[in-house]
Amino acid sequence: MTHAPVSVVEPMRDEAGTVVALLEGLERQEVLPLEIIFVDAGSTDRSAERVRSWWAESGWEGTRSSVIAEPGAYPGGGRNAGVRASGQPWVAFIDCGIVPEPGWLKALLDCAGSGAPGALGFFRFEGEGTWARAFCAVSYGVGTRRPVLPASLFPRGLFDQVGSFDPALRAGEDLLWLRKVRALQPAPADCASAQVIYRNFPSSPMVATRKWFAYQRSLSAAGIGG
Repeated sequence: MTHAPVSVVEPMRDEAGTVVALLEGLERQEVLPLEIIFVDAGSTDRSAERVRSWWAESGWEGTRSSVIAEPGAYPGGGRNAGVRASGQPWVAFIDCGIVPEPGWLKALLDCAGSGAPGALGFFRFEGEGTWARAFCAVSYGVGTRRPVLPASLFPRGLFDQVGSFDPALRAGEDLLWLRKVRALQPAPADCASAQVIYRNFPSSPMVATRKWFAYQRSLSAAGIGG
């Protein structure tokens, strides 16, 4: 079993139904991280207990898993807290509701080892169920792929150079941070072989509408959409 000096950071809020799939995806990695950090923003569905109980029963040797509390934190604040708590020279980001393919982390490490300040993994968008598949089709397109932050890897020292995520934004904080990182010379590598599957689409029109308005308000506040 091969381990890499990586802290995997996952913001989490009410993800009891998705954390097991994520943990199982991390367990299947060709190269395992030395550290996994969940940052709980105030879950009411016992997400933290779900992580701890799964790890106690199924966690693998050589990796440390922890849950830290950051009540009320948006994703950017959760990622900031995870980076602060990390003890490894590399930080990988992933989100609940995402399942990494087995070669994801190894591919990121290989791409970042080329001298780039990090590597951007790719989402592959899929939908399960009629509504989720419809929302996937009209938003991103079923089966399409694109580089995103919550599938990526960066040296921990990069955060001292470019700063942290904006903790006040509900959405778009990753795009603002990546703008600064992509302006570096050299820029992070796009790593198409580091792929994760995103299926976390709304299951009904009402849920989709609430999510859309919340995201658009945040993007508008950030000056990148709306």
